[in-house]
Amino acid sequence: MTIVSLATEAGLRRNKLTHTHTGLKDLFYALVKARAPEALPDAARAHAAKQQQDLARVRAVKIAVRSPEHGVDLRRGKQS
Repeated sequence: MTIVSLATEAGLRRNKLTHTHTGLKDLFYALVKARAPEALPDAARAHAAKQQQDLARVRAVKIAVRSPEHGVDLRRGKQS
């Protein structure tokens, strides 16, 4: 279960759960933390690992694009 599915089950929007009903959010995270890491299915672990690899790749591309030798300043959207 994720925080999004918990919010859906409670009939709330996720931001209401995480910002307004913080007691529910804290209880949820405490229960998740108490679960053994082995409780996650292999597919979920593989999906999380792939997402971490994708994030690392995207961050590396972002750094490369912002480098001075590339010639583009993304903060201003102009050629340098």
